[in-house]
Amino acid sequence: MKSVLTSLAEVVAFVAAEMGLHPECDGKLALHRALAGQRRPSPVMSIQYGDPSPLPAEPENAPAIPELHLPSGPERELAVELLNGLKPLRLGNPVSGPGFGLGRGTGTLATLFGIPLNPDCKYAPAFNRSIADILAEPPPDVAQAGLMPEMHERITRIKAACPPGVTIHLPDIQGPFNVAHMVAGEEVLLAPLTDPELFARFMARITDAWIEAVTTLYDWIGPAYGMAPADRIPRLRECSVNLISPALYRQFVLPCDLRVAEVFPQLELHPCSGRHVFEVTLEHLPVVITEAGWMEGLAAPWMPVDEALVQIGDRPIVLRVFEDLPDDGEAAWKVIEGHLARYADTPRLLFSFFSKRWTHAQRPLMRELHRRANACWKERYG
Repeated sequence: MKSVLTSLAEVVAFVAAEMGLHPECDGKLALHRALAGQRRPSPVMSIQYGDPSPLPAEPENAPAIPELHLPSGPERELAVELLNGLKPLRLGNPVSGPGFGLGRGTGTLATLFGIPLNPDCKYAPAFNRSIADILAEPPPDVAQAGLMPEMHERITRIKAACPPGVTIHLPDIQGPFNVAHMVAGEEVLLAPLTDPELFARFMARITDAWIEAVTTLYDWIGPAYGMAPADRIPRLRECSVNLISPALYRQFVLPCDLRVAEVFPQLELHPCSGRHVFEVTLEHLPVVITEAGWMEGLAAPWMPVDEALVQIGDRPIVLRVFEDLPDDGEAAWKVIEGHLARYADTPRLLFSFFSKRWTHAQRPLMRELHRRANACWKERYG
């Protein structure tokens, strides 16, 4: 392995080669195999935690990243970003090869409606606007609104500097109702009851902009950088649907999601583990990927994994197991082992685990859980 990298091309090649050394962390392969209903050679499991403090020095046996000898400037910034994308390997977590993200987190598409993001609050929307104010204005010129010009410039810069095969990922696009909630705040929970006609027009405005923004980003990225039509499976985050009833979802939000499905006939759903969100979206939308599992602090009843699998039945739908882990290491392993055992009956499973309470001190434990998962997988599934 080279100890020094002196160009962006060398960095791209290094990241691709490093990924080849860690097939157990190939997130893209795991997703493609799961979508196709094919078995994979490793669990490709993610374990995340919530410690915001600076990361201490890694142990000597962590995958090494070469020194970067590039002058300051855009090329160096892209090279550093690519190399940082390998850091999950140090924990045993999946990565998806050389690639770049866009946007600024969950609030990215809320900026289409004249709302800035607050960098001191993880780029959440800085304020809300009333539904009446939004509808009093003309619809946004989406390609020129909010963060869209910034993302367009970034896409252009990446494509000019990096060869095809490097992936440019969509930003966190949320879903129409989540965006509506970020734009208008708690008014979206009351307006369906107090002024349903106004709220329906508001949701139509949000959905129009959402569809145009996502299709525009896909077109700007293009097939050579990971956005071929076959790869266009938008991820709808439906977290805020947990705050309304299934009846209100069917009346006001489902028509918007169905309009999305007319443009994108395959959808990934993030129900935020809510039972009624899982059930109502599975019933009405062209879901090819969805989620289930227990999470701490949920606003609504949760969907257990076993029940989710029963409801999916023999339909070709990938289920992401997303579940909080207990504090004790052995108890955490029992949770993971139980989910890995479900793979015996279906290859359409992906595994993600999380603990808000774990800190950097648990990183050795997380590596050990990965080691045990890989060994368990090899023993059970070859």
